[in-house]
Amino acid sequence: MYAHDLIFSVALTAFTNGARFFPFREVKSFNKDGSSVTGVKVFNKLKDREEEIDADLFVNAAGPWSANVAKMAGIDVEIMPTAGAMGVSDFQLVNHIMNRMRLPSDGDIIIPYARNVTITGTTVTLTDDPDNFSVQEEDLQLLLDEGSMMVPKLKELGFKRHYASIRPLLKGEGAKGGRDASRTFDIFDHEKDGIHGFITVLGGKFTTSRLMAEKTSDLIAEKLGVKEKSRTATTKLIGTNISEDPEVIAKASGLDYAFVKRLFGTIGTVDEERFNPALLMLLSYAFSEVR
Repeated sequence: MYAHDLIFSVALTAFTNGARFFPFREVKSFNKDGSSVTGVKVFNKLKDREEEIDADLFVNAAGPWSANVAKMAGIDVEIMPTAGAMGVSDFQLVNHIMNRMRLPSDGDIIIPYARNVTITGTTVTLTDDPDNFSVQEEDLQLLLDEGSMMVPKLKELGFKRHYASIRPLLKGEGAKGGRDASRTFDIFDHEKDGIHGFITVLGGKFTTSRLMAEKTSDLIAEKLGVKEKSRTATTKLIGTNISEDPEVIAKASGLDYAFVKRLFGTIGTVDEERFNPALLMLLSYAFSEVR
């Protein structure tokens, strides 16, 4: 799975079904009418200005920032932000995923990725601030030491780069650390906390993302009086079928045909190793009210 391909496909599919996107906005605060959340104040980083967006219902799906966003609405959410570091080697060391047969631990998986790249992971580090986490040298050394037990060549090659992501894990009972925390998810209707029009989704991972979306959408529909059920389980993402016609997609979405054709030319090839930031900027403009 290539992250940027997935974002392009999801965004384009949602857009053709009526979704609107407001990218590059940072949530600053919420507007309230009594106990109801009625709007959000955001900072538009592209235009360097503050804006307000009104809605009937807000879903807080901010991942490791969910607790911070909920606090702006006057809600306390328990979360266990857990960082996981990955090391990237500039050589394909394995043809298939290798995973050590032991209880989940640091440095127990090696993954072939993209073109001649290998990823070794991962670590578990609790962090209080997802904006100020950095990978430590001892983390990388640990990944090298553990990974080289499966593939000795790894220690010789080392890592050409590294990265980390923050897991928005649920803070369950009895969990002393990130390895103990459940990878399940939960949806919190904050009407039970006395705040109306505000929902938080926490936990989960890529393999459960569509199920999370389905359950969240069904709750939204119930609260807004919409009887139709979520269709995500049976909806194929645009860009996953090579026979799709960019011209048909352009007409359905209202996007410029040349843009859609260019976008389709990147799906299946764009990932962290060869990402085109100009294309993401173009995509963001196309899906926002700017266009």
